[in-house]
Amino acid sequence: MIHYSLVCDAAHEFDGWFRDSATFDAQASSGVVVCPHCHSTNIAKAVMAPHVARKFFSRASVEEERQPSCARGQDESQPGQAEEQQRQIAPAADLRADAPVNPNCQ
Repeated sequence: MIHYSLVCDAAHEFDGWFRDSATFDAQASSGVVVCPHCHSTNIAKAVMAPHVARKFFSRASVEEERQPSCARGQDESQPGQAEEQQRQIAPAADLRADAPVNPNCQ
């Protein structure tokens, strides 16, 4: 469903809900859409700002997203966790165990 702000030729503003843009166009051109104030059938879409849905995040989740990807989700009580993970991954990837994965995470 689409919500439109509408205006008639006498500048009366009102709103209407339509299945889609084509439905509004068909109904408006056939005279089905009528101004509730003056009963005019000369109706057009009024200028309106689009509705943009916003996602709300907690402060903690925003701060976590600002961290480098390799630092997310690490337990602060285990500072060597990243190094241990790197040692486990390095042989499989044929990398040096002491080479930094991401310089921002040191």
